[in-house]
Amino acid sequence: MFFFDFIDGDYTTRDIDGCDLKDAEAARSEVLRALVAVFSSEPRDTDERQVVCSVRDDSGTVVYRGVLTLTGTPFPNS
Repeated sequence: MFFFDFIDGDYTTRDIDGCDLKDAEAARSEVLRALVAVFSSEPRDTDERQVVCSVRDDSGTVVYRGVLTLTGTPFPNS
């Protein structure tokens, strides 16, 4: 069982249900998909954003952490 905890700016979620996956590599793949999904499904009107997902195993040990960062730079009109 693996648990996925997210930090998105001031918003934090701690997974209490968990997900039954084969191994830590499967959990890693799930994190990468989830980070992209969070970014695309919840757009923000900002040039700076970072979403972090930490995966815990049954013992509570973090086995993987993925971070997706957006840094935008506006350019003035020519």
